[in-house]
This record gives sequence, C-alpha cells and structure tokens, in this order.
Amino acid sequence: MDFNAVDYDGIENELGRYLSTKEGYRIPQDRGGMGISEGSKVIYVFGASSVVVSNGYTFAKFLQAHYGNRVDGARVYNFGYGGIDSFAIKLVIQDVLESIPVMPDVIIIYMGHNDYNNAYQSIVTSAFPEFSWLVRLVYPIAPNKRERVIGPMSHRWFWRLRRGQFYDGLQKLKVARLDEKRFAQYDDMILGKFADNLQDVLTMVTGCGIPVVLITPIGNLEARPFGPCRVIDEFFELGTAADEYEGRIENLTMARDAEVFTFDVRARSDLNEYLRTIDMDRVFLLDLEMGLRDVAFEFSDEDFLDYFHLRERTHKLIAERLIDLIDRDL
Repeated sequence: MDFNAVDYDGIENELGRYLSTKEGYRIPQDRGGMGISEGSKVIYVFGASSVVVSNGYTFAKFLQAHYGNRVDGARVYNFGYGGIDSFAIKLVIQDVLESIPVMPDVIIIYMGHNDYNNAYQSIVTSAFPEFSWLVRLVYPIAPNKRERVIGPMSHRWFWRLRRGQFYDGLQKLKVARLDEKRFAQYDDMILGKFADNLQDVLTMVTGCGIPVVLITPIGNLEARPFGPCRVIDEFFELGTAADEYEGRIENLTMARDAEVFTFDVRARSDLNEYLRTIDMDRVFLLDLEMGLRDVAFEFSDEDFLDYFHLRERTHKLIAERLIDLIDRDL
C-alpha cells in the first residue's frame, strides 16, 4: 500500500464542506434554579471541557468563592460543556441570553482547542488509513505514559493514539512522508471559521451591553505531539533538552503547532495571535499564555491533567488573573 498517496486536496474539500455547513448543536440548559435578581453581581462562563474538568475546583468555582464572600448575592454560572467548539458555544450563548431574566455583569469565554480537535478527528485524520492488528503490536512497548493508560478507559486512549503511533513508525521507516504545509492550510481554514463564529458572538454580546473577557487557551507542552516527524521530532527534542526557559517553550510550542494525530489536538499559536488583534469596545483579553510565560510557567504535567485539561492549581491561577482584570477594568 502506498502510504504517501494521501488525497490532500480531497481532505481540503471535505474540510471546507464541514466548516461551511456545520451549525453546531444546542445544549439544553436548566436555568430554573438560577435565582438571578437585580443588583446581584452575575458572571457567566462559557467554553468546553476545559472550563468544567478539574481535579478540584474550576476557575468558575474559585470566582464564586471569591465574589460570594465579598459581594452580596454574587453568582458565577458555568455553562461549559465537554466536546463543543465555537459553533456550539455560539448557540449556547445565544440561548442563554434569550432566556435569562437579568443580563450578567460580564461574560467570560475560554475556547479554541475543540475547533481544531473536532475538525481533525472528524475530517483530517480519518483520511489516513491504519491497520488495527498491526498497530496493536506497538501498544505493549509504547514508551510514553499517555500511550499506555491503565484502567477501564485504556482502550479508548489507545484507539485515539494508534494512528499517531502507526504513522510515526511509517515515517521513521521512510515508508510515509507527511506534508506539513497542507496541514498548515487546514489550520488556516479552521481558524477562519473560528474567527467568524467569535465575531458573531462578540457582536451579539456587546450588542446587549455586556462586557466580554476572552482568554487565550493554553495546553500541556510536555505532552508529545504526533504528526509530521521531520518537524515535530526536531522541535520537541530541542525543547525538552533546552536549559533556557524561552528556548524550551518556543520549541515545544512549534512542535505542538504541527500535531495531527495527537489524542487531543490543541489550539494553534495563530489562534492566540488572532485573539490579540481583536479591538472592540467592551471586549477585554486575558492573555493567559503570554502572562504565564512572563512568570516562567512550565506548561507541564504538573499543570495539566492531560493535553489541555487544567489541574486545580492552574484553574486557581486563571481565577486570580480574572479577578485582577475584572476588578481593575470592569
């Protein structure tokens, strides 16, 4: 079988159809017990699993604990839902704003990872063939702990990782070569639709007179990416071997930005660069990525549960920075 005979144009066409026809899906929200009243300090949080998954408190719960002790009637509501991207988050925000009795004082949005993850899993990586019986031979000797998960969900992790392992091996054997430039084109398409969805959200929310805080998404740079080995291996090895902080982060980020087959495909650097260009009244940016780099944050296993889900300590850092921004600017 010719593993280099990848129909990159076909993938581009399918991805284009996926992005142009996708409408998202509505998430039922139970708001009957919200008890919002005039005069309360109300904060809404929107996003996907990154805002609801933690090994303890989420940043929304930290915000509730902070403002609940300081402002009478303060409420922080987390409308996050696992697996959704900007298509569905736009609909969730629309549904909430159309049904609530009182507008919130601020809306916080943390999103971006799933726009890439969902598109890659649905369209891009599924175009690459694999042979399950052959790939299973790799499983017993997989060196990375994310490739050998013990427990009832281990089969699911392996199912998602096996194509990455397979194509890593094929590339090292010179049997396959991946065209990283074509994946960069797919990334541009995904970012373009993300920007369209976000613009719709910002127009809708600011049109209601509600300030918005956008957060640049972050991920675990120690989690090894899978994709074009010529790019990923070079930068990942340079990053892991680097003694100097900025060199480590820059190289690991470039390796991350090239991933294709990783279990959870993370948001690219270009998405955060786009967020930094937004200039609208009542729209504020918490540049979490650069702010944490300023204090030499490690972006490591100690900070994340997996590829991009946050540990409680990281949720707490986000909450502290949000509190500073809200109290200063809002």
